[in-house]
Parts: sequence; C-alpha cells; structure tokens
Amino acid sequence: MASRDVEEPMATAREEHDRAERRLGAAIAEQHPSSDRCEAAVGTSARLLAAVALHAADQEVAARDAWLRWVDDDGYRGLNAGPFELLAENSAARPTEHR
Repeated sequence: MASRDVEEPMATAREEHDRAERRLGAAIAEQHPSSDRCEAAVGTSARLLAAVALHAADQEVAARDAWLRWVDDDGYRGLNAGPFELLAENSAARPTEHR
C-alpha cells in the first residue's frame, strides 16, 4: 500500500478553522439542552446526574473554544506539527555559537 493511501492530507489552516468552528457550534448546541435538563432536575434525584452532564458539556465547550483559538493563532503549523518541528525551527532561528 502506498504511503499516500495511509496518510491523511494535512488540513490547511482555513479548513481546520472551519472544522473547529463547526465543532464549537455543536458543543454549544449540546450545552443548551444540558443546561435546561439541569434546571428542570432541581429538587429531584436526577439533579446530580444532570449537573455532571452539564459540567461535561461546559468542559466540551471550553475545550472546543480553546482549540479554535489555538488554530486561529498565527503560529499554527497544522495538525502534523509536533515538538520536533518546533525544535528544528527554534534551532534554525538561533545561530550556533562556536568557541
């Protein structure tokens, strides 16, 4: 099997931004019903479960928002950028000292 069949194409910054926006929108859409269920469960035995579900929905929104902000950061290098790529960029930017 050729390597291009196995590897996914690297998403452009714009494509990843659009994907992150959609995921954030979906998380917010799920957060609203969770909030409604939590309010409706006040004073019932289902309150704890509803509060946990709302907390999970809140965390999902926060994570999706953070991802969108990171993708929109000018330093975004794509999904395949890893610490070795960043290390190589930093060492290329710094001149090496010869003593």
